[in-house]
Amino acid sequence: MDNELNEAAMLSLMDSMDRAKNLIGDLPPDVRARIFAVVENPTQETWNAAHSLMINERQFITLWQAAVRYAGYKVFTYKVEEGWPEIPSRAQLLQALDVGTKTSPFSEG
Repeated sequence: MDNELNEAAMLSLMDSMDRAKNLIGDLPPDVRARIFAVVENPTQETWNAAHSLMINERQFITLWQAAVRYAGYKVFTYKVEEGWPEIPSRAQLLQALDVGTKTSPFSEG
C-alpha cells in the first residue's frame, strides 16, 4: 500500500470529516486525528482507536457500521482477546466515510 494519501483521497477525506457530526456537533480535533490516522495507516491499533467513532449523528452511524454497510467490510464481531480478524482497507474507509457522512434518515443508503 502506498504510505501517503494522494491528493484526491486527501480531499475526499477532508470533505467527509467536514460533513461528519457526532452528538455534540462537528468532530473535535482529537476525533478527526484518530480518523485520519486509521485512513493513513489502517492497523489493529488505529482501527481499534477509530472504529467506534460516530460519523453521522442523524443515524447514529459509527465508522465500523459505515464500513460494514457501505464499503463491503465483512467483520461483524470483535473479540478483545483476539483482535480484529481483518482491518478495513484505506479504500473501504474512504468509501465508508464518504457515504456514511452523506446518509440521511430519509435516504435509502
